[in-house]
Amino acid sequence: MSENCLTHEQIEELIVNRQLGSVMDHIEKCTRCQHLLEACMEEQSDMHQALYPDKLDDSFTDLIMAAIEADKNRYDGNKEEEEPNLVHMATPVPTRKKRSRKKWIAAVIFLFLIISNVFTQPTVANWMRSMLGMTADVGLTQAEKLGIHRFVNVTVRDKGITLEVKELAVDTSRLVIVLRVVGPYGVDLNNFFRTDTIDVLDDNGKSIVDPNATGRIENRKDKWWWDEYLVIDMGLKETHAGDHITIRGNVDHFDFERWDWRVNGNWSFEIGMDMRSAREQMKMIPLEGEYVAPDGTRIKPTRMIHHASAFQIEFRTQLPPNAAPPNEQLVWNKYHEVGFYLQEQSGRKIASNDYYRDKSSSKPAAFPLRTSCDIEESKKIVTCTYTFGQLTELPEQAELVIDNYHYPIYTNDTISFEVKDLQSTPAVFTARGDEIRIGGVNGIRDSFVSKAEGIKPSLWLKASGRYSNETSGDQWTARDEHGHEYTGYLLGSYGESEDAYRKYSGEMVIGGLNHIPKKLTITRTATDMRYQNINWSMKLPNLSRKL
Repeated sequence: MSENCLTHEQIEELIVNRQLGSVMDHIEKCTRCQHLLEACMEEQSDMHQALYPDKLDDSFTDLIMAAIEADKNRYDGNKEEEEPNLVHMATPVPTRKKRSRKKWIAAVIFLFLIISNVFTQPTVANWMRSMLGMTADVGLTQAEKLGIHRFVNVTVRDKGITLEVKELAVDTSRLVIVLRVVGPYGVDLNNFFRTDTIDVLDDNGKSIVDPNATGRIENRKDKWWWDEYLVIDMGLKETHAGDHITIRGNVDHFDFERWDWRVNGNWSFEIGMDMRSAREQMKMIPLEGEYVAPDGTRIKPTRMIHHASAFQIEFRTQLPPNAAPPNEQLVWNKYHEVGFYLQEQSGRKIASNDYYRDKSSSKPAAFPLRTSCDIEESKKIVTCTYTFGQLTELPEQAELVIDNYHYPIYTNDTISFEVKDLQSTPAVFTARGDEIRIGGVNGIRDSFVSKAEGIKPSLWLKASGRYSNETSGDQWTARDEHGHEYTGYLLGSYGESEDAYRKYSGEMVIGGLNHIPKKLTITRTATDMRYQNINWSMKLPNLSRKL
C-alpha cells in the first residue's frame, strides 16, 4: 500500500463528485485500489438494482459501447502522443494480470450514469447516505417520509479539531443527531464529545431537553458503517411555544482527562428546525384505569402519546406513607419503576419496558428507548414517562399489563456480630426475602462516603448472597462498639437465578470507618421492595396507526 492509495470512502466521494478521472492513473497501476473501485462499483450496482429493478434497455448498452469505441479510435490515432493522466496505461506489473482498458472506461461510464441518475433524486440520495436508515428503530428509518429528517452538514474547525454534524431527526419526543469529532491526522475523538453541550430551545428561548433522557443509539444493523459517527438520542420535554426550535451546540472545549489535557476553542453551532409537521403527527390519548395495592400504592396509567418517531406511556404513582425517599446516589429514574408490557388480543407482546423482566426468548416489536421520572417528595408522587421506538403498525385492540414494580420503604432490620469471628463464621443478614452473608474483612481502602465527606479510608467486608428485592434504593448504617455511626452500602455484581432470586457477590463498604472494630451492628434502614406477579391489566383505546 503506497502513500497515494485511496480509502473506500475517498473513492465513493470521488465517484459522487465526478472526480474519479483525477486518480485513474494511480488506480490503473495499483491492484489494491482497483479492488476497492470494483467493490464500490458492485455496491452501486446492487443498490441500483434494489432501487430500480427494471432491466436497462438496449439504448443504455449502445451508449456505453459507443463511448468505448470512440475512446478506442482516439487511442489508436494518438499512440505517438503523450496521453493525459485520465487515460494513461501503466506498464503491466509482471505478477499481475493486465486489465482491459475497455473494462475501466465502460465501468466508469456505467458508474457515472448510475450516480447521476440516483443522486439527482433527493429522497433516494438521503436514504442511501443516512446513518439513521441503518437502525432497527422504525421511527428513524421512516424519518424522511415522516418529514422530521434533515441533512445539515455543519462543519466547525478550530485548534486542529473538526466537529461535523451530519444529519438529524427531531419530533415532539426527541432529537436524534448524528455527528463526529475528528482530531489531527484523522484521529477519532468521538468519545470526548459531551452530550450535555447540546441544547434545544423553543420559540421562547426555553430549554426543552430532558436531562434524564439522553443516550447513544447502539442498535446498528451494519456496525462498520457507523464506527466513525456518534448517534445521540436526546429526550425532549413538552412545549407549546411556537412551531420552531433551535438546536444549539455550546462546544468550547474537549477534555482529555486520561492525559490531563484540555483543548479550548470554539466549535459552537446553531441549527433551526420547523416543528409544524412533527406537531401535526402528535396525538395524545387519555387512559382510564388504576391499580390499587393492598398497602395503598396507587399506579395509574394516565396517557399514551404518539409522536412521529416514537410513542410514550405515562404513569402516575401515589406511594404509601412508609415509602422512603431516594438515597443520595440514586437517580430518579431508578427510584420507582413499573414493569409492564403491551400485548395483542392473541397474547403476542408488542412492547415491554426495561424493568419488565421477560425470560422468554421472543423480543417485543417495540423496544424501550428511555425512562424519565419526576418526583414530588413531599406528596410521595412519582410520574414516569416510558418512551418506545415506533411500531410500523399498531393493532386496533391491545392490552396494558402491569407485572411488577418497586420502591424503597422504611425498615429497621439489623444484625450484630464480632468482626474477628467473620472469617470462620460468616454473619447472615436475613430479612424480607433477602439473604446476605458477611464473611470477613477485605481491608481498609479508600471509598466514597458522601457528597459532603467525599472519599475517605473505609472498611471493606466480603459479602455474598441472594436478593428477591431490588438493591439500588437500599439504605444501610453501621454502628461500632463505641456507638459511632457510619454509612454503609453494597458493591458487586448481580445475576438472575432460576428461582426468581438474584445472586449477589461483592463487598459491603462501611464508609469512613478507617480501622477494624471489635463489634459491628448493621442496619438496613430502607429496603427497595419489589412487588411481583401483579398481573393487573386494562384495555387500551384504538391504537391503529401505520407508518
